[in-house]
Amino acid sequence: MSDEPDFARLYRWLIAVRPPDETYGSPDWRPVRQWLDARGNIVNRLFMEAIREDPDAGVPGRHFEFEWLTHGCRLPADFGRWCLGQALAVAPTEPELAAVLVDEVSFSLDQPSISIGLEPDAIRDRLVEQPDLLRRFDDLAKQRSRTRSYQRDPRVEHKISQYAEKQRKQQQEWDQHLRAHRSELADNRLPLNNLDVLAQVYLGLVSGLGASTPTDRVAKFIGGDPELVEMVTSALERAIWRDDLPSVSQTISWHSQTRRPYLAWPVAVSLTRLGGDSEGLGRVDADRRRRALALAFTSPMIPGASESSYLSHWLKDDPDLVFEVLTRCAIAGIRNGDSVIPGLYHLGGIKDHKGRVFQARRTVLEAFPTRIPAKQLAAFDHLLALAITSGTRDALEPLASRKLSLRSLDVAQRVRWMTVAAMLSGGGEAARGLERYARENERRVRHLAGLLEAVEDVSGVGTQLGAGWDSEMLTGLINLLGRSYGPLVDDLDTSEVHPSFLISSWISMLGARPDPAAKEGLERLEREALLEKWRRHLVRARETQRVVAGNASYQHADPDQVQQTLNNLEPANPADLWALLTDLLSDIAGFVRGDSSNLWRAFWNEDSYGRPVKPKPENSCRDVLLREINNRLPTGVDAVPEGRYASDKRADIRVAYRGFNVPIEIKKDTNRDLLTAVAGQLRLYTTDPTTSGYGIYLVLRFCYDRQGRLPTRPLRTDAELHRILEGQLPDDDRHRIAVKVMNVTKPG
Repeated sequence: MSDEPDFARLYRWLIAVRPPDETYGSPDWRPVRQWLDARGNIVNRLFMEAIREDPDAGVPGRHFEFEWLTHGCRLPADFGRWCLGQALAVAPTEPELAAVLVDEVSFSLDQPSISIGLEPDAIRDRLVEQPDLLRRFDDLAKQRSRTRSYQRDPRVEHKISQYAEKQRKQQQEWDQHLRAHRSELADNRLPLNNLDVLAQVYLGLVSGLGASTPTDRVAKFIGGDPELVEMVTSALERAIWRDDLPSVSQTISWHSQTRRPYLAWPVAVSLTRLGGDSEGLGRVDADRRRRALALAFTSPMIPGASESSYLSHWLKDDPDLVFEVLTRCAIAGIRNGDSVIPGLYHLGGIKDHKGRVFQARRTVLEAFPTRIPAKQLAAFDHLLALAITSGTRDALEPLASRKLSLRSLDVAQRVRWMTVAAMLSGGGEAARGLERYARENERRVRHLAGLLEAVEDVSGVGTQLGAGWDSEMLTGLINLLGRSYGPLVDDLDTSEVHPSFLISSWISMLGARPDPAAKEGLERLEREALLEKWRRHLVRARETQRVVAGNASYQHADPDQVQQTLNNLEPANPADLWALLTDLLSDIAGFVRGDSSNLWRAFWNEDSYGRPVKPKPENSCRDVLLREINNRLPTGVDAVPEGRYASDKRADIRVAYRGFNVPIEIKKDTNRDLLTAVAGQLRLYTTDPTTSGYGIYLVLRFCYDRQGRLPTRPLRTDAELHRILEGQLPDDDRHRIAVKVMNVTKPG
């Protein structure tokens, strides 16, 4: 192992191989522990990786959990001092992480082994530049002071003494009781209620023991006799072999009566301890497997049941048996009205057997009655969402049709199954029927949102819900949900987060589609008075869609068009027209400065002696340019003033040919909007699909200040002004929007 590892990778490895309780401190881990003990700097950096992964600033003392992760490796003596240094280093950029580190600094003060070189006053001196961290440290110091005072209080000490005495009596009673029942313990016949309590102790479900491993907890609970501890753990391990293991029917019956079988926890321990013993698991006969699985599926609090190796082993050995018991327990839970359906949590943890998993979900979905209690809707939505995302249209469509044919189907299910039908078809009449049905009242819209939230939750990162639906269906869903859910705001209730995200995503999807249905849908939505809160998003999407549609309709030039372009005759597309105009304006700029006709004078008002005194208004300058541009354009290409574009905006000049055009926005260098118009005003014109995003920003440079005076020296060079203006453009626009600076001052 390298002395300078990849810390993120090493941390993930430690998480992946994190041991179960009963192997904590195992000799097998001694080499890793010794390697970490000898490298305090690596331990410190691993701790930083741990809190970056899961910053829990509200719980000081995170290093205890970290020690467990590293199988008890010692934290360095300078751990507290190191945390302080790191807190100061990350405070400017990662204040939450700094707060976690300050918590550890404070907590370390009570741990002499990791607080070498730490003094409260010295800590305050170092935190003085970070008032938020200093305040946090002082608050924690006050809490520690109150805790110490509380612990010294005679009344508290008396309560602690009483608790210790109670625990001592409990240990004595259990020691005596187990000795009296030693033969039953050895013969796997200990009374069920006793075995149930001991299993809860083993699993850590009994508080106040303060021991880290299962065997330590048992030892502390019964008095610590090693022989008795061994007999108890052996009895728990053999619980699955007891003669009084309840049948599947009995377990389901007890579950329906909200009675927990006494053997539920002991069998959980037995299965956990057998998890690594393939031979032992293989010896369990089919009947016992069914009984044990029924206990596991109807006891959702059993730790790690869905990931246990016993389940993986039996799935590999006899999957039909596992799925038979699971679906039987789940259906019984549905009929019993359970809000947490037995077995569904375990079903979600099965990674292989995808076909059987889907079939089990389909079978359970069929078992729901036509009227579902409200408390079961969350489980129904989750199950249906998983079926939608993992199944095929052929597998789900018949079930949806059968459910929708039931006249007694309640509103909650009808909305959901109509949504399934619409999602499977991707639109069409199923989607239109859903829109008509759901918009009749708000409650139906809420049911629709509930299922869509569940589908979004289970779809996974990178999946875009709705990407395969047609534009008409997206429009209908936005219209339905957008009336009830607004855009995200800081104080939005969490129940509205998912629908708002979905609506925003769907509006963006429509904006990115070139098809006419997307255009019509956005225009329809923008006209809806009840969608006023989404107006800004819809306008932006509609303008984006125009550009997308224009780009999609772009056709490559044929050979004749290419030849015409090469011969300087006619442009073949907006890009050609844009290139033609930029070259043409460069020619005009050179003509203004270098021709004997003194074209520059056309941009100025002159006194009676022919001297320039003041720049002409922009419209007059535009007319001069318009004349010069038209004189140079090929036949058929036309330049006109004030072309109309998106959002009812007008460009100064619109140059058009065969259905496409390029806007030219003109600004004098004295205009107050000179720097902002290039990225703002011009981009409004270039969202028009007929421009394909191309445009020209032309600045007439008079070197004249806003007070109406000629400055004693130029304010900027032409090149500098060009660089500044081009810098206002987003990178994506620089290949389509040209900035031209035309100097119209007197030459010389």
